[in-house]
Amino acid sequence: VKPKRNTPTGTVITNSATIVFDEEAPITTNEVFNTIDALPPTTSMQALPAQTNRASFVLRWSGEDDAGGSGLRDYTVWVSVDGQPYQVWLNSVQQTQAVFDAQAGSRVYAFYVTATDHVGNITPAPNQPQVVIRATPGDANGDNCVDDADLLAVLFNFGSQGQGLPADFNEDGVVDDADLLILLTNFGAGC
Repeated sequence: VKPKRNTPTGTVITNSATIVFDEEAPITTNEVFNTIDALPPTTSMQALPAQTNRASFVLRWSGEDDAGGSGLRDYTVWVSVDGQPYQVWLNSVQQTQAVFDAQAGSRVYAFYVTATDHVGNITPAPNQPQVVIRATPGDANGDNCVDDADLLAVLFNFGSQGQGLPADFNEDGVVDDADLLILLTNFGAGC
């Protein structure tokens, strides 16, 4: 038995049966019920800056099922790189954040997240991405081009310690060999 398409979430459908065997007295079964969850969950992603020079960045998302729904089961996070078709990045996960490692070069990443509830309703893919970010690892001065100016920024700040340093591309709190390697790996990107 299937409910009508317009049956709202929270509608309770009950049923019982009466069974007759030959000439025995009728047997009435216990009443059972099912509660309808008619709508898919909704999702959102926390905004990101328009660009980053970091080798990785944190994505955060959330979702909720409709009132009276069965609740969220899991999320799937999708990514498009430089306008290519979306691919699954994280599939059927319960977490609501993860670190994304940018590829070498200057790339534009677009993300959206879908959720599945406990009865299998899935958030439809949105028409537009939920967040977009350009990642140019090694770009210390923020011009989306990894060049000599960025190399000088790393060299002049080599050994500096602290949080939020423009040339600390791996965000470990110090401008060092690891940051220089990120810059050299991406040298020329975006130029």
